Amino acid sequence: MSNEISIIPVRTGPARMFIIKAQQNIILVDSGINKHVPQILQRISGLGLGTSHVRAIILTHAHHDHSGGMALLKQKTDAPIVCQENEAEGLRTGRTEFPHGTIWLTKAIRVLMQKMTSTMGSFSAVEPDIVFEDELDLNKFGVPGRAMWTPGHTSGSISVIIGESAFVGDSCFHLLPGTCFPPLADDVSDLLQSWRKLLDTPCRTFYPAHGTEFERELLEKSYRKHKNKLTF
Repeated sequence: MSNEISIIPVRTGPARMFIIKAQQNIILVDSGINKHVPQILQRISGLGLGTSHVRAIILTHAHHDHSGGMALLKQKTDAPIVCQENEAEGLRTGRTEFPHGTIWLTKAIRVLMQKMTSTMGSFSAVEPDIVFEDELDLNKFGVPGRAMWTPGHTSGSISVIIGESAFVGDSCFHLLPGTCFPPLADDVSDLLQSWRKLLDTPCRTFYPAHGTEFERELLEKSYRKHKNKLTF
């Protein structure tokens, strides 16, 4: 990756969001929830930049741990909020459903979560400014890259591709060694097709929201292991 690009991961509870800096331009990938916003702004200040340098807030998907701080970040930065069209309604209503489990444990957890309070997964609603379908060029924000539709975890999940790095939201998890298969996904077949799309890019390093970054070989290995779950 070019020396002009800086990647700053910010831990926001169990997830991570990313500050991506290209010269004097910043894009944010996800937001955490409201209580994390001061931490994000502090990290931007530590780069010698201010809120006016934030050119876009890009949502990988609308689950509350990724989007809960969107409204406040929008207020603080006046940057446009970007999402895939299938996530727009979740932002507008401030409400999303707990995703489906991909293993027996997370399937059981989902049943329990559905029985819990109706406020679970809710957040401050916000109107997205830019809604796209398949792909969005990020050069308009001063950052060389693109946002790419990678459904599976949710129907509107996206990945941000910058050089040989991919910021994949919850399309991959890397909490356990030897796998990046997520414990939660609404459509596993769509997820695996999205993995194929990611492998068709030149990306070498993948940055999930949960866990640590990993190299391309792990995604290739996990894809081979799970591709029998593909349906067409």
